[in-house]
Amino acid sequence: FTVMESGCIEILDKDMNMISSIPYNTAEVKWLDHIVSKIGANGLFSIRDSQSGKWGYMDINGNMVIEPKYNRAEAFNDDNVAVVYDSAKDAYGIIDSEGNYKIEPSFHSMELCGNGMAFVAENEKDAYQFINLEGERLTDKKYSDNIGYTDCDSQFFDGYIAVLDRKEKVFGFLDENLNYLVEPKYDEVCNFSHGMAVVKNKDGLYGYIDTTGTEVIPCQYESVTFFGDYDLAAVKVNGKWGMIKKDGSYYIEPTLSYIEPFSCGYSLISLDKGQKVNICK
Repeated sequence: FTVMESGCIEILDKDMNMISSIPYNTAEVKWLDHIVSKIGANGLFSIRDSQSGKWGYMDINGNMVIEPKYNRAEAFNDDNVAVVYDSAKDAYGIIDSEGNYKIEPSFHSMELCGNGMAFVAENEKDAYQFINLEGERLTDKKYSDNIGYTDCDSQFFDGYIAVLDRKEKVFGFLDENLNYLVEPKYDEVCNFSHGMAVVKNKDGLYGYIDTTGTEVIPCQYESVTFFGDYDLAAVKVNGKWGMIKKDGSYYIEPTLSYIEPFSCGYSLISLDKGQKVNICK
């Protein structure tokens, strides 16, 4: 993963060992994602050239493998493809790991979904549709709903993807065959993780559904996170955070200022002054 330090961007592994340090003028940079993307499955990440403002791709050793030439460049996904933006054409396209176009810039909007799919609109007024990475439509149906903006990437997780009914402003889930697992009815959702997905009801409370679409943990929390390592998720109750298991029972009672789900064996936690917590597997 990447971190921003004064005058450089560092690449660290999960044990916090530095793999490489890339010189970069970070003085005026407020957010890391303004200058770099996540590291993709192929080990490449996009980076904005501080001189030209163009985006290219580096490997984790700091070698520029695709020269900065894009007006915007997103992270590579598990299909080893990435979305890039061409301002001259005012359009989005898809490139492979060598920077070759799999789909030329020709779409007004584009989201990679994984599973060899993308969700696109040809122009501002056009309805959205699913295509494969050869640019072929996967169904004759055009959706009046858009891929939902959630806290997670809009792509297939555990075989399902979140979608938004723009007319009713509610969310549901599609399966890999583009059929509804859950008809749009939730005010907010987050994509599946460890077989569970976050949902928010009309009363503003959060819970979880499983891959059958069943609400297995009722909507009862003020805020929640996805399920992470050890099948644990963070939940907020009466202004305090704790952690629950997949059966809804508490692993950590809600007594903390903040806690994030475990990832690669680590969790970020915020404690009040003088507060201590003992967490063990």
